[in-house]
Amino acid sequence: RNNEAVLVWLPEISQDQLHHIVRTIQVAERWSDTATKARAVRQETMRQAAKFKDGAAALMAKLKERQLVAEEKLGTSSLLELANIMLVMDDAQYEARGDFLYGYRMLPLGVRKSDNDDIMEKIVSSWLEPGGPYINLSPTSWEGMFRFSLK
Repeated sequence: RNNEAVLVWLPEISQDQLHHIVRTIQVAERWSDTATKARAVRQETMRQAAKFKDGAAALMAKLKERQLVAEEKLGTSSLLELANIMLVMDDAQYEARGDFLYGYRMLPLGVRKSDNDDIMEKIVSSWLEPGGPYINLSPTSWEGMFRFSLK
């Protein structure tokens, strides 16, 4: 079983939007973990960190629920099985794969293996470093995304 990503049914969100949402979930979780480990943490920061971590976990759980829909519709949520199905498609079926795959998305699960090591924590940390895509975004800007996506 692939622990890096699964297939989900999520036609209302594009693949690139889903990746942005998952990255923000990972950043919010990482920020929450690191923000509460500082020496003199303000109470407001502690509350905010807990709120963001809970929101991130709730949103990821909602996204993972859509794995069951993919399994009901397609019979699997395995990307490997989907790839094997596509390998045996005839040319006409393969040409129509966009119709066949409409609404299915690859949901990253927050794991990235390299030589049997999970390097995702290092990757997420780099997004919060100077020059990273999240360095200039306030954690409070993530809250709206969580609220919008949980609907």
